Amino acid sequence: MKSNEENCRMGGLLSWNKHCIPAPTGRNANLVAAPRPPAEADQTKYYTNYVEKGDNIIMRRDIKKSFWVNSEEDRDIKAKSQAAGLTEAEFLRQRVKGYHPVVTPDEVFWQAMESIREFADKIDEVAMRADNKADMIAIMAEAMRWRAFQNGIEQEILIPKRGDH
Repeated sequence: MKSNEENCRMGGLLSWNKHCIPAPTGRNANLVAAPRPPAEADQTKYYTNYVEKGDNIIMRRDIKKSFWVNSEEDRDIKAKSQAAGLTEAEFLRQRVKGYHPVVTPDEVFWQAMESIREFADKIDEVAMRADNKADMIAIMAEAMRWRAFQNGIEQEILIPKRGDH
């Protein structure tokens, strides 16, 4: 008799607890998903129509909405949701709530934010080498202003706005 691992080499999936899950055949053959380890009791679990935290359901979606769009609207929804890094459903939910999802920034933005962080860290290092406490406090205050500047930029660019801005 073959072991579970040998059976899995012949087309099945090996689950997190070393049990073989046979590969689906026929119409469902393309619906194979990687098995997941069991969730911890305090973890939040996301399902299609509700979110569960521990034993409590914290959000329930039990009403399905279906509607028709033309090809131009479909392209817009797909492009804008992809640019914001959201699913189409989450993009539409945010729009219904009055938010304008923001476009996910490119690598240049993240490099600039990292440069500001590094600059503030270097200012802190200089502050630690200051001779007297008054200079140290003044230099550290400057580092805090740079971090506040960086946080302001991130909030302005990354947090979706509400209303007709």
